[in-house]
Amino acid sequence: MNNDFKKAKQIYDSVKIPSQLSFAIDNAFQPKKKRKSIWTKRTLQVCSSLCAVCFLFAILVNVNPTFAKSMENIPVLSHLVEWLQIREIHEENELDVIHAQIPNIANTGDSEFEQKINNKINEKIDEILQIARQDAKEAKNTLMRYDDNHIFEPINIDISYEIKCQQNGILSFIITQTQSDNMHANIHVQKFMYNIDLKENKELSLEDLLGKDYQTIANQQIQKQMQEIEEKGEGDFFEPKDFPYLEHGGWFEGITENQKFYINEKGNVVIVFDKYEIAPGYMGMPEFEIIQSSAWE
Repeated sequence: MNNDFKKAKQIYDSVKIPSQLSFAIDNAFQPKKKRKSIWTKRTLQVCSSLCAVCFLFAILVNVNPTFAKSMENIPVLSHLVEWLQIREIHEENELDVIHAQIPNIANTGDSEFEQKINNKINEKIDEILQIARQDAKEAKNTLMRYDDNHIFEPINIDISYEIKCQQNGILSFIITQTQSDNMHANIHVQKFMYNIDLKENKELSLEDLLGKDYQTIANQQIQKQMQEIEEKGEGDFFEPKDFPYLEHGGWFEGITENQKFYINEKGNVVIVFDKYEIAPGYMGMPEFEIIQSSAWE
């Protein structure tokens, strides 16, 4: 046990719980009775001490990777450990308006691994922003060629993230880029998915999660779900007959090596397809949950 954790534990152990506290808890679960205030000076002192301990815990988690890593093995505290640090970008100019929240992993205890993943994330974000800025520049130049009196409205670029799973040593999150053009009401959405084993400090593949037969397992369940969706009248999917001039592509032929996926709170893999990849635009980005017997409850 390191010195930082010992200090936090000593502070916690030194806090004496007043006898009134148990009464306060019991009384709180009797809504029909009038409750008298028991917030004595001593109670307030205890609450202040507990807040100090929580504050110290938060500091240790964010500045001490070893401490944060050890907390993952304590069920009551593991959900408090933050594995992501957020970098924000807010820029506005005549070409574009950018609002970005960019997650980087932290507190894994392996700085080399963190740097590898974060470089991958940040390089993708830089690529996205570079392309978006170039699109905005070209859109303005095109507009000015046809109507130099028209006021160009900046393109809106929003980058956000969503944690899909953060338990049992697994971190799965999605980074979403939304690009909108007010002049033409165009909206373009891209999703990038990251699935990380925090115990082994590695990125997870479909084979890691579903086994060597991951393609067969996923394809069978996806085809079954597609059929059920169509039979219920809840959607449609492209078929080869919809593309008579194509030998392949445009419809579901099986997952690919670089298939997008995330892990949900049940521990199941969710396969994701881009808009128009296997279905009409109104279907958005189709998702299919792959049920596994090994997934946690």
